[in-house]
Amino acid sequence: NDLSVGAYVVESVVGSPAEKAGIKQGDVITEADDKKLTEVKGGLAGVINRKRVGDKLKIKLQRDKQEITLLITLVSSEPTTKINP
Repeated sequence: NDLSVGAYVVESVVGSPAEKAGIKQGDVITEADDKKLTEVKGGLAGVINRKRVGDKLKIKLQRDKQEITLLITLVSSEPTTKINP
């Protein structure tokens, strides 16, 4: 991808909240709630950390040279790694 700014999606796990929201591997998320990620302290993680489960999040992303806007609802997700005691 030739974009230099944004959150690059390395993987979208099948069945995950991100995949269900329409986010795919290779997407570059450039905006969250109408703010460029370069203007937000902490980037995408900073935006998400200030929200709660059930809140809506509007994101803009680039996919195959097209800009796509998604309105997603944040959900709680199960940990992907299980640690045995």
